[in-house]
Amino acid sequence: MKKILIFQPKETLAPIGGQEGYLFNLSHALTQLDYNVDFIKYGVPARKTSRKLPHRLIELLRAIKYSNTLKIHKSYDPTWLDYDVIHFHRTLDMYYYRNFLRQYKGKVVLTSHSPCAYHQEMFNKLNKFDYRLLKKKINKLEEIDQYAFSRADYIVYPCAEAEEPYFHSWPRYREIRDPQKMRFILTGINQCTPEIPKDITREKYHLSDSDFVICYAGRHNEIKGYDNLIKIGMSAIKELDAKVIVAGKQGNIPAPQNPSWIEIGWTKNPYSIINSADIFILPNRETYFDIAMLEALSLGKIILATYTGGNKIFKIFKKFKNAGIFYYTSPEEALQQLQYIKNLDATTRLKLEKRNQEIFTENFTSEIFAKKYIELMESL
Repeated sequence: MKKILIFQPKETLAPIGGQEGYLFNLSHALTQLDYNVDFIKYGVPARKTSRKLPHRLIELLRAIKYSNTLKIHKSYDPTWLDYDVIHFHRTLDMYYYRNFLRQYKGKVVLTSHSPCAYHQEMFNKLNKFDYRLLKKKINKLEEIDQYAFSRADYIVYPCAEAEEPYFHSWPRYREIRDPQKMRFILTGINQCTPEIPKDITREKYHLSDSDFVICYAGRHNEIKGYDNLIKIGMSAIKELDAKVIVAGKQGNIPAPQNPSWIEIGWTKNPYSIINSADIFILPNRETYFDIAMLEALSLGKIILATYTGGNKIFKIFKKFKNAGIFYYTSPEEALQQLQYIKNLDATTRLKLEKRNQEIFTENFTSEIFAKKYIELMESL
């Protein structure tokens, strides 16, 4: 058994998206299989200001912080040198510890969970004025991803299609990418269980049993397609008499003010919300491999998704045939698909829901995920 260090504090793991959710499910299943991996210990927590700063000042401070990122070298724990494999989950972490990685002799594995190249994600968080002000320094942040993808011995993706947003967001990715480093493991999660029955959740949000309900759960930003979701949802409300129920922290894009559009905000109980709907929608502009897709599958929900990134495998791979997953490439096509799904008879709809649960059970449980992970780690 190899000695493996996962470069993430275990205290941060939670049933959410990103690396925290990915590792939450993996860690749980590895423990069940009695396969030991270690996690890094928490560093010194960053100081938080006790008073609220003006939003514009926060934006400027973020830009200044980013402009100084390439100067940072973090100190390391000497015991890390003893590990056979270190699995990083952020390119930025690899860059911060590049002095350590000059000495480290074991295998370095990288899984990047960003929905685009990480430096591009940093750019997207900046005010445009601040970006122009510090453009020369900010543009050099590409070095973070360039270093990480070059230094890693292996790059682990859920599937080849998950690379798509990196090709799209980062022109140099194609030349930096080394096909010999690539390894693929489909992500898995624990079975999702709604805490509140469907009928009670609907009643809570004033939805009747006969309402056609569309659900979205996730971040409210452009890369996740929240603005397109508004176009689709409002058309569905008008044309199909649908209801839209949305979970997740609101961002800069304002939600529609319509009684048929229900914004719940961040919730500890997203599975009950998803379970209450007829359709789960994934409107991502770009996607890596969305855990929300797996959550919806495990709950037996029919899914409508953009044909992008990791979403594509359910159409490409033969083992997923007859899935209750529909695709669209424009808001107009999305509305057509919603109309088609709404008109399905109860028997057909139930068949598609059962098929989605079957696909989850056969391919995406955390146990299956962990077994494939062990096989990979032991083969390096």
